[in-house]
Order: sequence, then structure tokens, then C-alpha cells
Amino acid sequence: MTNLPLYEALWPHKMVVPGGTCPTVGITGLALGGGFGRLSPLHGLTSDNLLRLRMVTAGGEIITADERENADLYWACRGGGGGNFGVVTELSFRLQPVDMPFTEVQYTFAREAVLPVLRAWQDWIQTFPRGGHSELQVITGAPTPDGGVTLQVNYTAMGDPARAKAIAAELPRAAGAKPIDTQETTGGYVSTERDWICAGLRPDECTLEGLTAHGQLSRSGIYIESDFVFEPWPDDGLALIIDAIDRRQADRRFTPEDFKASAQVGKFLLESCGGAINDTAPDATAFPHRGMLYLAQYQSRWLTGADQSVADANIAWTRGMYDSVARYRSGASYVNYTDPNLKDWQNAYYGRNLPRLRQVKSKYDPDNVFRFPQSIPLA
Repeated sequence: MTNLPLYEALWPHKMVVPGGTCPTVGITGLALGGGFGRLSPLHGLTSDNLLRLRMVTAGGEIITADERENADLYWACRGGGGGNFGVVTELSFRLQPVDMPFTEVQYTFAREAVLPVLRAWQDWIQTFPRGGHSELQVITGAPTPDGGVTLQVNYTAMGDPARAKAIAAELPRAAGAKPIDTQETTGGYVSTERDWICAGLRPDECTLEGLTAHGQLSRSGIYIESDFVFEPWPDDGLALIIDAIDRRQADRRFTPEDFKASAQVGKFLLESCGGAINDTAPDATAFPHRGMLYLAQYQSRWLTGADQSVADANIAWTRGMYDSVARYRSGASYVNYTDPNLKDWQNAYYGRNLPRLRQVKSKYDPDNVFRFPQSIPLA
């Protein structure tokens, strides 16, 4: 099951699995690798809310893993990534209540505000109550006389709408920048989640094109690099990102006259972390990246079916942006944003938990049946 149908199925009970934000991402893979979403600062990662799982091993045995039975496998499957140990057939989660209003405030800023807003955002997210979450995107757009680059910030919080709007208003004030557009929405959890991730589409439209008769979410090629950020970046690092975005915007290979915003963008995307995510010790589950401020994505998208040279150019641009800020990156990456070009991926994904993960791999898959280019190696 994918995120949005899961939220909709649980909505009559006003309960939710703290999952992710992308509507078409499967809950199983999300949970096995970590799982970030709007409720993470309050309830932790999706994997932190996983109570039990059933798995078919390479030998055909059906086993259960939880705190008491096969506890080492249960530990490994909360952040160790999908496909490493066996075939997961069933998951049991701790549900969390969502019987309160959710308010989202979205700001759009012009290109000239990008640096001050990025700078202020890094401090602002550290003031959030646990029910607060934010995403920031520096994003390319259609070619326009003023350039086309914009910065979007979403702030979402549960509870009192007035308080949520007051906290959101602190960002433009701290940045000294006036948004060129402001959108505010208050409603139930499923409503605000659907409005945000599906751009206002109807439930039957909020599926991929070709999957249902009314599906409107376009498929696109995508390449992502990632980094967990543990302390604010200086202006010099942020300026390198802005330069990469500006260069892409000026390149008509990436921003043609018939530009499609859903499938041809380049972006630098940040998602606030903290709160309950960081309450868990780095070795309590296989997910090691605790204590971070935010998760950074370096991302490009292109039209499905485009020539291979288009894909290559997008990948090269993304890697160039990522490589340009090497001195500022932590070196920790998110396994659910699998990067085939990532150097030292074992330590980037798993950190100090790698040796224990290798032991679990050797125990439950000693013949290395479940292997792929970045699968956990045997001990």
C-alpha cells in the first residue's frame, strides 16, 4: 500500500501511521529505510513506529520479528533498508491520533530573497514546537523575464491555527523578505496532506497517469543525492547551491519554452527534522542519523522517454551541485534515496551500525540470495 491510500483508509478512525509525504511511495520500503513525514518531529520516523513484521527468508521460512522474537532482525529492519534480509509480507504499526486541525502555510519568495530566507530558515526550524514541520525548495521554473527561480516554504502544524500562522510569520520577518505569494489552509489531516502532495487534485486524480483512468500525477525521470545536516551551513555554502540553480535556470536544455513544472525541475529541497526523531539513540535501531537539523535533497527531474543525453545532463547537473558543496556536507546519506554513484555508500547510509547489520545479514541470508549493487554485505 502507498502513503495516501493508507492515510485515507485510517481517516475514519482519526488515526494514522506516521508515514511520508509522497502519495505514491509504498509504506513497506519507506518504513524499512526510515521514513520522514509531517508527523516525524512529533512521533518519530515511520520505522520508529514499526512494531512487528513477517518475512519470508531465502530458505522459504516464514518468521516474525519484533522486540521479543528475532529481535536482531527487527532492529535491522528499522532503517536497514529494503531487500537486504528477505521478503517482507506484513507490517504492524503503532497508530497515532490525528483528531485535531492541521494548518499549512505556504510562502513563495522571489529569487532575490533566496539567500536571506535560506539563512533564516536554518535558525527558524530550531524554534519549532514538536507538532511543527517545514519543507523548503529552491526550484527552477519556466523561463521568464525575471529569471524563473523561486523559493517555496511550507510550514505545517497541528492544533491551534492562530499559533501555527504566528510561527510561520516569524520566517519572513527574520529573513527581512516579503513573500510574493502566501497560501493558508486549515483542515483535517487527510485533507491538508492531499492538498499539499497532490496539488489540489481530486482523490481519484491523485494517482499516476496510466495507473487509473483519472490519474494526473505525471511520471518523470528523477535523480537524487542526499545529505543529513547537523549544523547550519554558512552563506558561502548556500551561495554555491544558488549558483548551481541559477546556471540550470539559464540553460535552455533544462528550462525550455514548453517547460513542465511537474517533470523538468531542478531543486534543492530541505526537510526539517528534530524532535522525536532525535530522541532515539543512533544504535537503538538500524537508522543511525540522529541529531540532525534537516535532510537535504539535491534533485533533478526530466520527461519520461527523453533521450539518454537528457538524463545524463540532468544527472551531471545534480552531481555537480552535490560535489560543489562537499566541504559543507556531513557525509551521511539517506538509504531511501538510493544513489548508485555514492562513494563509501555503506558508511554513508549506515554509519556505525554497519558491522551489526552485516552480522544480521549473515545470520538470516547466509548465502547472500538477496543481493543488489548496494545490498548489505555479509560479515
